[in-house]
Amino acid sequence: GSLLLTLRSFYHTLRISVPTVLDALVGRGSALRCDHRLRDWSETLVRITCTDLEVSGIENLPSQACVVMSNHQSLSDIPLLYAALPAGLRLRMVTKEELFRVPIWGRAMRDAGFIPINRGDRSRAIESLEIAKGAMAAGTFIWLAPEGTRSLDGRLLPLKKGGFVLARDTGRPIVPVIIDG
Repeated sequence: GSLLLTLRSFYHTLRISVPTVLDALVGRGSALRCDHRLRDWSETLVRITCTDLEVSGIENLPSQACVVMSNHQSLSDIPLLYAALPAGLRLRMVTKEELFRVPIWGRAMRDAGFIPINRGDRSRAIESLEIAKGAMAAGTFIWLAPEGTRSLDGRLLPLKKGGFVLARDTGRPIVPVIIDG
């Protein structure tokens, strides 16, 4: 049941995290390898959870790197968005820095180009947005959940302004994403 599914999901997360960390340690880390691993991981998790993924509006996605903003309902949001977007599109999240403290996984996130943000320290949050600007300039789509945390009941929480500032400062569009279910 759910314990087996949790263990399988954990296994598949380790399956991409360990090689990402090892590649970085020996100087072979690359964004392209991370992109392939993230795509494989997300599609595998969607498949093993028997999730029906329905995507609409993908034809409106700009070709240039932009700010992707979505609501945040569950841990499933991450693999769902990676599986929904076209292969070859480089997407990295701005996510709470606490996740970077998780052994192996946190290091893999950092090595793959995910951006930690300290939600309680404005000056450090601004530094994170500067990192995101650089990533966008290099062609990476930046994903934020403007609510700043998961909604427990599905209702939209107050929005934080960082993603809007990032879009304004880079002159790049915001792609709104709605995750439902």
